[in-house]
Amino acid sequence: MDISVKKFFCGRGLGIACLMLSSFAMGACNDAAGKKGQADSGEESRPDAAITKMMRAISDGDAEGFAAICVYPVQRPYPLKDIDDATAMADYFPVLMDDSIRDVMKHRKPADWERFGWRGWSFGDDTPIWYDDGVQGIDYVSKAERGLIRILSREELMTLSPEYRDGWTPVVTLIGIDHGNVYRIDSKGDVYRLMGFDSPDNVGGVPSLIMSGSLDLEGSADSRVYVFSDSIGGKIEYLPDGEPPVRIFISRPGSEEESENVRPGYWRDVVHPKP
Repeated sequence: MDISVKKFFCGRGLGIACLMLSSFAMGACNDAAGKKGQADSGEESRPDAAITKMMRAISDGDAEGFAAICVYPVQRPYPLKDIDDATAMADYFPVLMDDSIRDVMKHRKPADWERFGWRGWSFGDDTPIWYDDGVQGIDYVSKAERGLIRILSREELMTLSPEYRDGWTPVVTLIGIDHGNVYRIDSKGDVYRLMGFDSPDNVGGVPSLIMSGSLDLEGSADSRVYVFSDSIGGKIEYLPDGEPPVRIFISRPGSEEESENVRPGYWRDVVHPKP
């Protein structure tokens, strides 16, 4: 890991050593812009000056200039934390905007950018950045971030009881707003698993519920819908892309559907809460 990466994580109190001791980790990842849609053939003028300014900030390594044109929070793939403000973005810039994306921006022109409906302006098949009156989303994941995701994911899974570890990849942690329940979703290929814990105090033990399920994409926006079920007819749905407040919907045999308000969180904050 280069010096700039070390400087960021040490300077912000999130040093790699601290991460490995105190953080147990897709914005993600999710997923800030969603799957690329078809280019819009409307007549909206491309904001060439603004796009040029953004590309120049990236290619020149202008952390403060780039941070000033982002719309916050900027989502990062779980188990990385989202970037909440311009100060955090300026610090994180060397980790996020590495030589690969900076070189791409040096050779791009505003004419390369297309409008993709409501999603905004982007380019290429991988649509690394979305712009619409500011940077709305960053799908690009740097080499340093990929390394951190591997470290945090492995450490997060190691906090689980051994029978729940092998082959799984952390997807998201949800914190119940009303009762403090903790839920986590993991994936193994196309198979998804939901585990629920009644309290943050027992997240290393046996979950109070465990369900298997799948991820579906619905509508033109490809909104995510996670659906889980158990062997006795129980069902839980989680729709992260809906209007707030975010809820999970719980169905039990012979009972009316219930909902619980949740917020996305981080497993490492549950396992090692701040004093």
